[in-house]
Amino acid sequence: MRYAEFAQDQRAYELVRGAIYTSLFNADLCRKPAGLSYYYKDETHQSNVYHAVHAKLYNRLYNMTQYDDFAKVTDRMVRDACPGREAGTLRVTGGRPHRLRKGSSTAVWKPTSTLEVSSSARDTLTGANGVVWSLMSSGPRSGWHIEESPDAYRTGYATDRFDYRWDRRAVIGKGALLVGYEINEAGVRKERRRARMTRDSAFLADARANLGGRQYIRATSGQFAGLWIPEEVRGAHFTSHRPSSRASLSAARQR
Repeated sequence: MRYAEFAQDQRAYELVRGAIYTSLFNADLCRKPAGLSYYYKDETHQSNVYHAVHAKLYNRLYNMTQYDDFAKVTDRMVRDACPGREAGTLRVTGGRPHRLRKGSSTAVWKPTSTLEVSSSARDTLTGANGVVWSLMSSGPRSGWHIEESPDAYRTGYATDRFDYRWDRRAVIGKGALLVGYEINEAGVRKERRRARMTRDSAFLADARANLGGRQYIRATSGQFAGLWIPEEVRGAHFTSHRPSSRASLSAARQR
């Protein structure tokens, strides 16, 4: 792309355009619905590593082209399995039962108080239908994987985080309740605004992330601007916005 921009080479632009759309049309060769991505089109091998790579690359293609179908692939992959495997801090709520596993062993753990422990890895097991497990590397159950939930989750703002160079369009249907939150580093949320939709509505958003064990969208327009809104299939969710192929290529040229 840099060469094409420098040389004003139309043939190079055509090759870039072809590569961009080939990536989109072949997305389903690597995606495994409700599971980990395949290693390219090898359906005998599912990989946590490549699932994370695929999700990040399709988000990067959106940020290069403004072509929302790329971002929608990432949305689906986030729902299929966790795309982030980095180490972090895990907040475990006391007084609540938590499912654990270590190899073939399973257990239920109910800590007496809320605690934060280190987590060195985060995975979705093959065939687990989106259930995410974090490996605890400190605390009383170090060495065990704990099932992530709103009662056991990664703190901070980086989990399953995808930022958008161009704001995306999200929608919510008439009659739905829209609630906006401030969410702190510990994943604790504070309600700031709520409204019952009197008509089908839309707003813009510049990021998505897993906060406090749930998927959220960060609004940038309307009365909820600056707040995190829960992403739900029957509530607020991203909708496709498809610029023309000329606009997409123009956006890629500016990258």
